[in-house]
Amino acid sequence: MDKLVGKIMKPDWISIFHSVAWMLLSVTFIVSGILKGVAVKGFIITVRDFLDLLGLETIQPYSVVLAMAICVCEIAIGVLVLFKRLRPILSLIYPAILSFFTIITYINLTDMYGGLESCGCFGEIIHLNPMETFVKNLFLLGISVFILFSTFSNKIIK
Repeated sequence: MDKLVGKIMKPDWISIFHSVAWMLLSVTFIVSGILKGVAVKGFIITVRDFLDLLGLETIQPYSVVLAMAICVCEIAIGVLVLFKRLRPILSLIYPAILSFFTIITYINLTDMYGGLESCGCFGEIIHLNPMETFVKNLFLLGISVFILFSTFSNKIIK
C-alpha cells in the first residue's frame, strides 16, 4: 500500500511539463489573438504585406476576412485547450499551424529584399523582428511537437 501511495504522490516531471506546455501554448494563442484583434487594422496591413511577400496578391481582397479569422481561431483554439476540450485533435493542429508560421517567418527572415520589419504576431503591442519571430516560432513548434508525441504515447496518463 505504501508503494502505491508513493507512486501516486510522486511528481511525474514529464506530466508536469506536458501540462505547462499546454498552458503556455494556450495562453500564447489567446494573448496573440486578442492583441491582434485590438489593433485589427494594423494586423490587416500585416496580412496584406505577408501576402505580397509570398506572392499571393490575388488573395489580398480577402485580407480583412483572413485577419479576423486568424484572430478568432487563435482565441478559440487557446480557450478550447484551457478547458481541455479536443486536446487530441489540437495536439495535431498546433504543430501544423506552427509549422506553417515558422515557414512563413523563415521566408521573411531570408528575404533578400529585407522582408517585413515586424511579424504582427502580437498585434501592434509587441513588435518582434524577423529573427526573434523565427526563434519564437521554433520554440513553440518544439513544444507543440513534444505535446504531439506525449499525447499519443502511453507514458503520460492524464
